[in-house]
Amino acid sequence: MWIPAADAPRRPRADRLFRDYTSVLPPRIAGCTPRLGGQTQVSVGAATAAVAQVDTTAEFNLAAISGVLLRSEAVASSKIEHIRTNQAELVAVLAGAAGSRAARDVAANVGVVTRLVAEADSGVITEAMLLRAHRDLLGDDPFEGRYAGAYRPVQNWIGGSDFSPREAVHVPPDHKHLPFLMKDLLEFANRTDLPPIVQAAVAHAQFEVIHPFTDGNGRVGRGLIHAILRARGLTSRAVVPIAMALLVDLDGYFSAISAYGNEGEVDRFVQLFADAAVRASVESIATIEELAALPDRWRGLVRPSRNSVLDRVCGLLIEHPSITTADAMVLTGATRPSAQAAIDRLEAADVLGESTGQRRNRRWTATEVLDVVDDLEDRLGRRTAPRR
Repeated sequence: MWIPAADAPRRPRADRLFRDYTSVLPPRIAGCTPRLGGQTQVSVGAATAAVAQVDTTAEFNLAAISGVLLRSEAVASSKIEHIRTNQAELVAVLAGAAGSRAARDVAANVGVVTRLVAEADSGVITEAMLLRAHRDLLGDDPFEGRYAGAYRPVQNWIGGSDFSPREAVHVPPDHKHLPFLMKDLLEFANRTDLPPIVQAAVAHAQFEVIHPFTDGNGRVGRGLIHAILRARGLTSRAVVPIAMALLVDLDGYFSAISAYGNEGEVDRFVQLFADAAVRASVESIATIEELAALPDRWRGLVRPSRNSVLDRVCGLLIEHPSITTADAMVLTGATRPSAQAAIDRLEAADVLGESTGQRRNRRWTATEVLDVVDDLEDRLGRRTAPRR
């Protein structure tokens, strides 16, 4: 029975009369092995090979490529939560510039996934990792900050009314079940006898059905995908932007999650996930190849001496596409005049564009890097808004 909080605001009549609702209580999965159809098993094999190939392709500049793909994934994952920013603002915020609340939120999401993946190198995913990720994501949120880093102490729901679970699309388990359900999920996530693609897909779906936090479940749950792939050793370098491909069709994604939670349709979600992983991998490799060609193209435009400050700046722009003179000094070890001269040469060649419009605290952006990232999203297919 629904009992509203004593301090709840004045609610519509339909919510005041609302009493009964049904919440989903997902099954235990720690010891379960998903039964998959033949086609889904084939798709899982293809996804495994594709993701592994991205990891190998990323060797040319590990830090730079990891950063680009990770930023793409964070932007895509945040958009579903209606948190929108562009790559230019995001890279500036990540480089230390001021930015909008949305850009700071997406930057926090980048940090969350980065930390989750780094910690998963140990081969173990823990409750503390997920709680810390949630705290890092929402710790300074003016509304959700009080719940950051802990499982929700209240019932929540997705869709429907703002005041009660009336007409909700999904009502997750009562909060009293969360410790047990999350313990079960983590046991599943740490198994070593399942294909990593299957394990990541099922763990993500289970996490979203459980919905353990008041907010940020989607972003933490999609971060869990990459943590599992890293813990199982399928990835060791790159973060393949699976969420970007998975969320292109929001109706399909929500429908598959709902079918998993309500009917136990594991095969459908794993198939969707595997197809997304293949698409993301193929397009990521194309993006890596495009990015790999940029530094030499820039060098061809400005003709730097080998290992000069200008040459070194050309080599660091993929990893640091938003840069100040001070940044260039630190990254290259150059004096201020030399660093500024290199930036001026690159600006004159249209490799860099000044993005602040100010005389002081100026910042330049390598727009071609951001264009390549935008092209990645275009190739994967523009996301469609859910119809409900």
